[in-house]
Amino acid sequence: MKCNKFITVIGNVASGKSTLTRLLTKKMKARQIPADSLFKVNPFFPLALNDRPRWSLASDLWFFYERLKLERKIPRQLKKNYVVVDSGLPMSFVYARSRLISGYLTRNEWELYKSIHDELLPTALFPDLIIYLKAPVQTILKRIKRRRRKFELKHYSAKYLLGLEESLEIVIKKLIKHKVKIIPIDISKIDFIHNQTDLNHLITEVIK
Repeated sequence: MKCNKFITVIGNVASGKSTLTRLLTKKMKARQIPADSLFKVNPFFPLALNDRPRWSLASDLWFFYERLKLERKIPRQLKKNYVVVDSGLPMSFVYARSRLISGYLTRNEWELYKSIHDELLPTALFPDLIIYLKAPVQTILKRIKRRRRKFELKHYSAKYLLGLEESLEIVIKKLIKHKVKIIPIDISKIDFIHNQTDLNHLITEVIK
């Protein structure tokens, strides 16, 4: 059986998670789980953008449950090939915790979210491997401006991105305790799109 068959790509906003997921999927002939694109169909997400305190809990619980449903199907898919997940369950925790830091979730709401999260998370597999995309906040801000999503330009400040980074580090520590292999990558120094050598080197690390 292949090692590191269940791969999840995580990182800050605009760090290149979806792009790298697509590249790995194509190069490795893997199954892609585009969990990061769920914002397009989350009925609570546009509501939460307009009224964060009112709708953040509902939106984050929706994201978590929908990602959970996607990842519960992974054991069957692993029988045939690699599976690469864009963001996945680790990012659900990261984004929800950012709402607590920003004051959009009350302490009681966060405790409710966390209790549901901790109760249901063991019903899904932990990834074999996490690819953690990292970059300085100023690099992330430049990428956000370049891709010009209106809700990101409006809501995603340097302070917010630093909060996400803090939550990502907490998630990484939890995953290490579960013996999940972590590959950290500084995206300010590596170019997977235009440098095939960088991508090939990463794939070599993944399939070890």
